[in-house]
Amino acid sequence: MTKTLLLALAAAGLLAHAPARAAEATLTSAVFKEVETRGPDGRATMALKPAARVTPGDQVVYVLTYRNGGEKPAEGVVVTNPLAQNLVYAGPADMQPPLVSIDGRTFGPLASLTKTSAGVATKAVAADVTTLRWTLAQPVPAGGEVRLSFRARLK
Repeated sequence: MTKTLLLALAAAGLLAHAPARAAEATLTSAVFKEVETRGPDGRATMALKPAARVTPGDQVVYVLTYRNGGEKPAEGVVVTNPLAQNLVYAGPADMQPPLVSIDGRTFGPLASLTKTSAGVATKAVAADVTTLRWTLAQPVPAGGEVRLSFRARLK
């Protein structure tokens, strides 16, 4: 059975917070597949192509774009992205990895998170991740934008 991944699914639950002027910001998302292409010299490179259709087991790259539509820099921006239930987190896709959560409340690097079942604590794994969060270290200039990305696999 083929599942169609809709862009609306990617946008579901996205949250961006910046103290004051939050109404002047927009957050959009797009879903891509990584495709190997070969140049005229025969060298292979990876390129992102829009993911119109994916099937279970396929890996995709989500690109979130935060745009500051205000007249002043946006400081203290935090972007939170709950994962859709049919996705498994597969790691960062750029140099700005998110913090992750397995409960939507506590965030950290995946290696630092534990889950408890029947009184036994075990290390959390990628399949346990429910939410991603980025805290932007630098202000986003007026009219500027920041792209954040992550990989996920369709269940």
